[in-house]
Amino acid sequence: MARFPAMKYALCVALLPLLMEHAHAAVVVDPDNIGATDVDPADPTTWTDTTTARVGKTGEGAVQVDNGSSIQSFRGEIGSVSGSTGTMTVSGTNSTWLNEGWLYVGYSGDGTLNITKGGGVSDDIGFIGYESGSTGKVAVDGIGSMWTNNFILRIGCSGDGMLNITNGGAVSNENAYIGQEIGSTGEVTVDGNNSTWANSAILQIGSEGSGTLNVTNGGGVSNTAGFIGYAPNSMGEVTIDGLGSTWTNSEYIGVGWKGEGALNITNRGGVTNEYGYIGCQSGSTGEVTVSGTGSTWTNSANLYLGDKGSGVLNITNGGAVSNINGFIGNETGSTGVVTVDDAGSTWTNSIDLSIGYDGDGTLNIANGGAVSVSEDTWVARNSGSSGTIHLDGGTLTTSSLFCALDDLAGAGTIHTHGLVTDTELVFDATHGLNQTFVLNGNPGRNVILQLDADGSGSMGAGYKDIGTMSVSEGRAISSKHGYIGYASESAGEVIVTGTDSTWTTSETLYVAYFGGGMLNITDGGGVNSENGSISAMVGSLGEVNVSGDGSMWTVRKYLTVGCRDHGTLNITNGGAVSDISGTIGAILSGTAGVVNVDGEGSTWTNSGSLIVGLGASCDGALHITNGGVVSCSDGYIGEVSGSTGEVIVDGAGSMLRITGDSFSVGRFGNGLLTIINGGLVSVAGTLIIDYEEDGEGFVNIAGGGMLALFGQEDDSLTDFLGLLENETGTNAIRFWDDITSSWAHISGATYGEDYTLDYRTDGDLAGYTVLTVTAMPEPVTLGLLSLGGLAMLRRRRKR
Repeated sequence: MARFPAMKYALCVALLPLLMEHAHAAVVVDPDNIGATDVDPADPTTWTDTTTARVGKTGEGAVQVDNGSSIQSFRGEIGSVSGSTGTMTVSGTNSTWLNEGWLYVGYSGDGTLNITKGGGVSDDIGFIGYESGSTGKVAVDGIGSMWTNNFILRIGCSGDGMLNITNGGAVSNENAYIGQEIGSTGEVTVDGNNSTWANSAILQIGSEGSGTLNVTNGGGVSNTAGFIGYAPNSMGEVTIDGLGSTWTNSEYIGVGWKGEGALNITNRGGVTNEYGYIGCQSGSTGEVTVSGTGSTWTNSANLYLGDKGSGVLNITNGGAVSNINGFIGNETGSTGVVTVDDAGSTWTNSIDLSIGYDGDGTLNIANGGAVSVSEDTWVARNSGSSGTIHLDGGTLTTSSLFCALDDLAGAGTIHTHGLVTDTELVFDATHGLNQTFVLNGNPGRNVILQLDADGSGSMGAGYKDIGTMSVSEGRAISSKHGYIGYASESAGEVIVTGTDSTWTTSETLYVAYFGGGMLNITDGGGVNSENGSISAMVGSLGEVNVSGDGSMWTVRKYLTVGCRDHGTLNITNGGAVSDISGTIGAILSGTAGVVNVDGEGSTWTNSGSLIVGLGASCDGALHITNGGVVSCSDGYIGEVSGSTGEVIVDGAGSMLRITGDSFSVGRFGNGLLTIINGGLVSVAGTLIIDYEEDGEGFVNIAGGGMLALFGQEDDSLTDFLGLLENETGTNAIRFWDDITSSWAHISGATYGEDYTLDYRTDGDLAGYTVLTVTAMPEPVTLGLLSLGGLAMLRRRRKR
């Protein structure tokens, strides 16, 4: 006894007084007096916790325990061998049968167990229909009637098993299997208010065989994870029917996990779980029907229809389904179909819905059915997927809609606050934020698409094909995200032009997500975004042009040019860009980013750091020309090992201003800063060149280029170089040596002829010592230097 689990031990202690009190109460063999006397040992009152008790050992046997009587055994068998028949009835309050080990109802023969009127049976592991060819039936009927399995319960282990829990009866166990082995069948019915089946762990309906679960008229089943059609070739079906009938899964539910599964929720029945899967594994099929007003399926997390297999969801006659994110055709090779039919039928997605995520998805909304999506609805979301929304008098309401227009079929209404598609969107003095599109070009199609661009949805252009969006004539629009060129074959262009014409995104603006994207901000137009990404994913190609006085892109946090592929930012003719942190050439090997800041009044302001060449095998190039100005607090050119960054500051008035503690040229990667033709670089803190002293960081100055370092060190070049960190070794400032026609360390230059040093006491450079290198390369050479960044990127792309 000391080895028993706590639950079993407590039950044993509770039953001992009853065993003593009722030792001479009613325990009857062959209660119906039909000759069912095959009981071994013959007198159940003599059974102990070491007894193997058989009712129907080789023939027919029956035992009834009632009037508060109690018996016990180590192991119980009802219908022991093939051809035998056994019946055990435990009836009445305090009537009990305690099995210390396993209990078989139909071991190899036919077995029946009836627990009624408050009777109780307990064991470690219960089997109903144990061996192939056996049949087992258990009925637990009435309030207080209870069957307690301390561990596992198998209904149809290798044979056929049936369990009925009715009128307030209760069954409990850890794991349970209905139709466990190949060829087996199992059926469980939980019927009536307060009838319960509590599984503290998993429940499998159709484990490897065929399983059925019916919960009706207020019955309740609970478990952690539930599986319907668990193994390949298995079959499972669950019906939850009637007001108050519930199936509670504290974790996830799989309908067609690897086999075939069906779930029916009808007549105000309810199912709850965390994650839901219909057609989970490859080769599986699952179907769920939620029908009738008050019938509900509540997924507190995501719902997958066709995760890797095939999944179908039918919501009809007022049924309701809810989840966080919905996926129809989730994985490659999967298929999912959802039909929401009839007035009052609803499917609520509290975040996103993907109709064809990586697989194939179809959403049918008909006859007043309604689907709502709090955030984004995606149709054919990723490359290789397919998706269709078919409307037949139904309604979709979503914050954002991402689709090709040809993916919308039938006749119905879509309400959306954001739209990314392949059409022409115009926002100007004539075209406001509320627009209606009638899609009736295809045969049989009459889709009303109502756009209310109130800022809660995402906007953009180019979902799968060519799309444009223009904002002009002082119109201001706002959105959540912005996408320009979403899918790999798409081409999107957005133009924001004219004073007071603005586009504001509360989150990230993607210019070329998987495809090609262009953003033009001109003539005083403005774009404002939380983050900015040019060429976000592999295969994308993005370009942003900010041109003209008053034209501005304000990035409230991070701007990345060439995130995972090739991206370009051009700031010209007085245009302006600002952010906290800017990165050129960011993440994946082969990524390249180019920023051109050209012309007087053209500015790029980084209030934090600026990184040119961040990722390994990534290229970054920054060209500041013809009076353009770039500023940052600190930064790096060639930040990590294997990265390459180059900055060119070319022309009078062209300036790179570093206002913070440090700026590193060639930190761990390859870094080159070239200052020519009167360009200026000022560093308020410490300039670090070639941090690891491996010959991969240089500052080249020529043609009147100026380097200003904070401090009064104009007495000698040696003093000036002392302002640098690690000024010895390969940490080099170089000038153009016409004698060798190459760059040479500045220490070999002649003061007054090749360079000058000047400490400034007034103006913007007050407190700085300015090194001006007057040595001038040949004009052809100087021209090549100004194209160095592009040449570098081209060379690396060819490798």
